[in-house]
Amino acid sequence: MKTIKILITLMLSVLFYSCNKELENSRLDEREDITIKGLESHYSVVSGLDTLIIDPVSSSNKEADFEYLWGIYEINTQGKNPVMDTIGRNRKIVYPVNKTAKDWFLSLRVKNKKTGYSAYFKSTVEVATEYTRGWYVLKQEADETDMDFFTTPNSIFPDHKVENVYSLVNGSKLKGRAIMIRFFNDFKAPADGTYANTRSLCVVTDKEVGIVNLSNLNIIKNFNTLFHGEPARANMQMIGNDFLSYYLVNDGQLHSLIAQGPSTGTFGGRKIKGTQDAPYFLSPYHLMNTASSFFFDELSSSFFAGNNRNMNLLPVGDFPGSTLSANNNNKKLLYMGLKNTGPFHGYAIFEDKTDPSNKSIAQINPMGNQLRITNTTINPHEKLYNGINYTLVFQDEDIMYFSLGKEIWSRNLTNKIERLQYTVTGDEEITFIRHRKFSGTGPEAGYSYNYVMIGTKQGERYKIRMFNKASGNLLPDPVIIMEGKGRASDALFVGPAINYFSYPYTF
Repeated sequence: MKTIKILITLMLSVLFYSCNKELENSRLDEREDITIKGLESHYSVVSGLDTLIIDPVSSSNKEADFEYLWGIYEINTQGKNPVMDTIGRNRKIVYPVNKTAKDWFLSLRVKNKKTGYSAYFKSTVEVATEYTRGWYVLKQEADETDMDFFTTPNSIFPDHKVENVYSLVNGSKLKGRAIMIRFFNDFKAPADGTYANTRSLCVVTDKEVGIVNLSNLNIIKNFNTLFHGEPARANMQMIGNDFLSYYLVNDGQLHSLIAQGPSTGTFGGRKIKGTQDAPYFLSPYHLMNTASSFFFDELSSSFFAGNNRNMNLLPVGDFPGSTLSANNNNKKLLYMGLKNTGPFHGYAIFEDKTDPSNKSIAQINPMGNQLRITNTTINPHEKLYNGINYTLVFQDEDIMYFSLGKEIWSRNLTNKIERLQYTVTGDEEITFIRHRKFSGTGPEAGYSYNYVMIGTKQGERYKIRMFNKASGNLLPDPVIIMEGKGRASDALFVGPAINYFSYPYTF
């Protein structure tokens, strides 16, 4: 009898345990749902000026007693692991933003202390500084180079000018003739004991280089610190990058730097030509796409490809159908620029070395490690024959602009039709022509533009006129005019949404 009672007790215990376990599993199957209101997906702030004030409302389908944890961490941390800074433990956060200019993730963990269940929420914080949105103008006075900065707080149209902003921040100008200004999305700069992707501006003269942090314009690298072994002679010609590599031409020699992966932002030694290190001298003109870059050797009149993992210039072959060889073609390169990245192609203006009166325009289509070059003679009666200050319309119409004296002309690259577009006044000298554009969306929509920029010099002052265009023709009146002291060589708009893909690396 005692044995039967024990068995009944065990059976009831197992049944009771099973019922409780089933009830517990049933409760666990009822997933807790924590929601939040009042947290936006995107915030735009100015570092050192704006404060994030967020007071979200949390709710749950279960009885809740919430606790909160706020954090902020970098989005783009190539070469290092992101580290989250804890910035608050209350529901409401009041956070004075003091971060470098880039995109950050704002993280919020909401935990129900009664159930132990947590939910995570994330927003993007777009951080800018006073220097991270506006027009930069590269200009030269006497034998020194600086930048003017035109602020654009509300739209693409400038409202205030800061003169000589480079020397204002860094204490001195750059020596030499102004060559180019370029934006880098992820140049490596020291940060917290490592090297982090840094939004940067690169200012190039024939004698110096200044790569500055876009947040504060402080120098990251100059010519003396830019190389593993400083070249004997400073004679800078270009700097740029495709997706995989940065390239630099100094005194005709090519140097490279890895763009994807950890690095210290320092260029390696010059690349050699062939096994015997034959002499070469590269033109500053180049073609760069997502993962391909091509250069022209002025000594041999031959094209070469770049590769950051190879210490040699890489030979380029002729694609079937070419009408001009990529090697030993006896040409002098007067200009080369990028027309489109898809399909990847550009155009070049050549002059024959034996007969300088023989000029031509060529479409260049890279095909792997080969080039298809379609060369067409420019007749002396065509305006392009005596043109200078060439520039291509990037991705839009098949148009090239160039100057002829005080006139701006266009040439249709398909039918060769040339049209007078604009004539500068008085004793103005045309110093550069550029086509640049940017398509902003959402809060950046007011910063969209598609301009042909014409820089001129009159006396000791520059003027930059920016024109809209229709079917390749400039509209009669410029929409923006920027003026200042010196001779302007380039103008570039930067903003929080400008990134690696915004501007082509081309003249």
